[in-house]
Amino acid sequence: MACTIQCAANAYCDAGICRSRVTEFSIPSGGDSYAITAGPDGSLWFTEKSVSNFGRITTSGTITEFPIPAGGSGGGITAGPDGNVWFTELTASNVASVTPGGMVHEYPLPTAGAGPLRICVGSDGALWVTEDYANKIARVTLAGEVTEMVTPTAETSPEGIANGPDGNIWFAEANTNAIAFASSGGTITELVVTSDYWFPEEIVSGPDGNMWFTEYLGGRVGKVSLANHAISTFTVPWQGTPSGIAVGQDRNVWFADQDGASLGRVDSTGKITQYLVPSAAVGIAAGSDGNLWFTEPSAGKIARFVLP
Repeated sequence: MACTIQCAANAYCDAGICRSRVTEFSIPSGGDSYAITAGPDGSLWFTEKSVSNFGRITTSGTITEFPIPAGGSGGGITAGPDGNVWFTELTASNVASVTPGGMVHEYPLPTAGAGPLRICVGSDGALWVTEDYANKIARVTLAGEVTEMVTPTAETSPEGIANGPDGNIWFAEANTNAIAFASSGGTITELVVTSDYWFPEEIVSGPDGNMWFTEYLGGRVGKVSLANHAISTFTVPWQGTPSGIAVGQDRNVWFADQDGASLGRVDSTGKITQYLVPSAAVGIAAGSDGNLWFTEPSAGKIARFVLP
């Protein structure tokens, strides 16, 4: 049944009724949700930074929280190849795995105070982690064995990390305005985005076979061509700070805007479309239900966004 009126940009027609694209779910502890990922169990899993918890939310909106055994802040989170979810413990310098039932196993990193921030699964079946405070990245096997690699440039502050379709591990170097990649042999190559301090933050493998990233302070989204490593950037057409980045089931790149309280959609040409959301958005992930899910730290909520 079609709607009798034209729905607003942030609404969609459902059985003749205009409904909001965004549904929010409050975290029981009120914790500041941070990173989010689709889990192997079909739920979304997320980290929290201030209450020493991480959590799971079903696609129907039921939230369960679990304590981090070592305490401290959670960082990045990803679905592992072993059926578990893996996340970083930012202040405890651990990498942890959690079973679908919530049982946690923690693995310490060799460098004390490393500040593990983001995590992804590599094509080698291992977990790869950025160490924000140590200027390193680390490879962690499913058994918890860790190999660390130092970035060629000092004080890089590695942030987002993602597996590339070329078999390399790609990550953002916030302090040096560079995007870097590590080969299977551990060689790291850095590609400078700009001489300005625009803080590349998150990175994802795009639907076009290239790597896409956000520039937190630059208000831009960028693309690295894997054919020749050329970098293109696209300015967000509103005042915002792009943070998390993901690929939606519509095969567009989407990003969370922390200061503009928006989600942004980027098509293959770099055209950016804004969708307003209730409060600052930080982490974003595509859910098994075909929707986008994002974190709202300042509101203590997880939100679901129905794709246009």
